[in-house]
Amino acid sequence: MDGYLERLHAWAESYEHRGWPQDTPPYLLQPYGRLLAHRRDTRRAVAVATNTRRRDLLREATGSDAACLAEIAAARRLVTRDTPDDLSAAAALAALADLVARRNRTLHPDVPAGYARTGRVRHAIGLARSVFRPIDRARALAAVAHVLANAGDRRAVGLARESLALTREAAAERPWLGGDEEADTVLGTLAVVLAATGNEDEALRRLGELRRPDTGPGVEAFVSAAGAARDLEFAADLLDRAEPLARGMASVPDRVRALAAVAGAWAARTRTDRAAHLYDEVVALAEEHTEDPGNVPATAAEVLHLVRPSTAERMVRLAREHADWYLHSFNLADHSEAAFGAVCALAATDRLDEADQLRDLLHAKALPPPSVGRALAAARARQGRAAEAWAELEAAWETEAPAEEDDFAAHVVRLLAEAGAADELETVLLTGTDTWWWRGVAVALAELAGHFAGTDPDRSVRLLRQAEHARSLTVGPDDSTQDGCLAALARALAVAGRPDRAERLVEAIGTPDVRAWAWAMVSVAVADAEPPRALRLAEQATLAVPVVGDYCDWVMRAEMLTAVVQAWACAGAVERAEEETQRLLKELRNGRMGARHARIARTEVAGCLWRHHPEAAARMADAVLAELPPGSVPELGRLLAAVAPHDSGRADRVMELLHEADSADLPAHGYHEETLLALLTAAVDPEAARQRLDRLAADHPPSSLLSQPGTAEALGWAVLGDHKAARDVALRITAEGQRARAFTALAARAADAPADPVGSPLDGAGRTYETISRRLAAHYLPLTCDPGLSVAKSLLADALTPDGWHHALPVLARVDPAAVLRVGDVVIAHLGLGVPALDA
Repeated sequence: MDGYLERLHAWAESYEHRGWPQDTPPYLLQPYGRLLAHRRDTRRAVAVATNTRRRDLLREATGSDAACLAEIAAARRLVTRDTPDDLSAAAALAALADLVARRNRTLHPDVPAGYARTGRVRHAIGLARSVFRPIDRARALAAVAHVLANAGDRRAVGLARESLALTREAAAERPWLGGDEEADTVLGTLAVVLAATGNEDEALRRLGELRRPDTGPGVEAFVSAAGAARDLEFAADLLDRAEPLARGMASVPDRVRALAAVAGAWAARTRTDRAAHLYDEVVALAEEHTEDPGNVPATAAEVLHLVRPSTAERMVRLAREHADWYLHSFNLADHSEAAFGAVCALAATDRLDEADQLRDLLHAKALPPPSVGRALAAARARQGRAAEAWAELEAAWETEAPAEEDDFAAHVVRLLAEAGAADELETVLLTGTDTWWWRGVAVALAELAGHFAGTDPDRSVRLLRQAEHARSLTVGPDDSTQDGCLAALARALAVAGRPDRAERLVEAIGTPDVRAWAWAMVSVAVADAEPPRALRLAEQATLAVPVVGDYCDWVMRAEMLTAVVQAWACAGAVERAEEETQRLLKELRNGRMGARHARIARTEVAGCLWRHHPEAAARMADAVLAELPPGSVPELGRLLAAVAPHDSGRADRVMELLHEADSADLPAHGYHEETLLALLTAAVDPEAARQRLDRLAADHPPSSLLSQPGTAEALGWAVLGDHKAARDVALRITAEGQRARAFTALAARAADAPADPVGSPLDGAGRTYETISRRLAAHYLPLTCDPGLSVAKSLLADALTPDGWHHALPVLARVDPAAVLRVGDVVIAHLGLGVPALDA
């Protein structure tokens, strides 16, 4: 066996030496990677997973990144298990896992199911597993499973189970979002797939796991499973169970829709008596709740117009009376959804002229809700008016951003296809769409592709390829997050002694404000070693600052402009820094930013200016201190972090104010203020800090977004010397990226690494307390023991994940510079920027 393996490895290496040419045998791609993982050949597994040319071949051979991502994940598991100290491999693999996955960030989850409809099942499954966000990946897998179940393909069950597992993982990572509706939707899909493949017992068990069965998704799950069931008695049992769930819904309009859905399912099973009974209930509800604010008759008209047209007409009249009452009232804005419900009812019964007239009348007093645009789009679609229908949808999206899982565009496409307007719609989608909601365009293209799948598969595939690039067809690419990662890597490369390579990476950043930020970050990183380069890069940063756009994020712009001024200050250009500070403050005023943002900017600049001009820095800090409102814990903490390394007297004064804020009779501090105060207390009163941290952990469970365990809490325990407690806090953080931040901060403290004076584009406005706590731990709360590099490396290993690698880079550059250089090599190769130069 060993001899065979050696010959196999030699064969693979021969193709590696040739640069993995186009004629590489298929076995040396996916099967060989699996063999290396199975044999736990870590060195070779890492080598093949990080080879750019081989990854490209794997993508070409399989049509997606799923195999490549699986290979990288397998190599990461081997490194974690067998060579945990190899931070170079761990960092390179984490970076690649993130960047390869990001190639699919605009792949809409509806697209893979389209390929499944054309018979390209392996391609469809691979694409579904490549979808970027876990919750979207779950949706994609569920949609493919649904298509396969309809075709009798038993792979559907496994895919549906995989989808459910992903959904639950995503919900566990962000428990504050709940996740019940998403989980119930996927559970419903799994039940449908199981019912369609004859697994009735498990289908019923899965439906029993629904957390909220008496909601729209819950009732829909029972109805859809009944529709897919092979066994008539099983289908009837499901519908029997669905009826009381529908009747139990609190919202009367939702109850009407749910009862109508169950009635339709009974009718499809030829149980017209049961259907008629439920439709009678719908009518009774509408008549009973005629005067309710929700305009129940309007909802009844929408669900009855196909099955009981005369009754629907009567409901329309009631809905119109409802709207007329609101039209002449003074509080239309408070009840616009109910008033505009009559417009939806008119549209549902194809009385478009009347619907348009009523909408115009109501619009004079209130903005139409998105439901109106959708109803009018559907009505125009039924008449085959593709351009008008799509224009209504676009207008609705402008009124209010739809949910990311919204698929109403697919419904409009189906109606247009039934009306014979598929060709016109294709022209509109490819040449006439003008919307920011690229997801709606992707949904429409994928649904239209499904329409042609049976009759013109080539056309279907062309449309699916267009759907894959729907964002580029509409608003263009969004690389800001990836560019933020590149900015972080550029700074780390500069710290690790490779400024030329850092500059090459910054030049590859396409997002203008991130590029300016990156030049500033690299300038600060080289300020001590190469002052002339730092000045040149500060000028580069200034020139790269983009003009203010129509949709400016002023908070992010303020932080970017502050970073540029900090670059001048760190480079020792005192006059230029003061000049740029005044320009920054003027722009903040023009952007109507409050005084707080101006104080933050001056605090950050003062901290960088102190070394070169302490008098100017002190004046700036004193001015900020004089303007601070009483009890402002985060601003006092930021100021303390800025002055502590340079002026102990001023630091003591700021600390006194923090103690006053802590003891003053002011509104109760929030979680993050409490953790920051606990961190500061840890060095002077350990027992009080310990009690405070214990109380915080008890009072603030991780299920709340506002009280997720964070960096300040973890650092508080580290300052107290309880490193197990600090690590436990980091492990309780459910979001991978935030967890990586905490581990990185703990690693920085263990290694006694300095905090970066300039923030990152990925820090975001919500990271105030985290940034402050990291700086305080580095500059105000010194280590009481020798630095522990082995501990720091272990913590960094935990931070090196696909969502966290870029956060770990600043500390990694000081603890293991070679690891940063390897990350730079693989990222530069991945981006196609050529072979890394042997720069100094």
